[in-house]
Amino acid sequence: MGNYSLIQNDTDYIIIATIYSIFLT
Repeated sequence: MGNYSLIQNDTDYIIIATIYSIFLT
């Protein structure tokens, strides 16, 4: 159960990082 929450949190971080990358480019 705890793993699922961690995975979802990681996905959110990846999405945010991708958006940031687009802004920085």
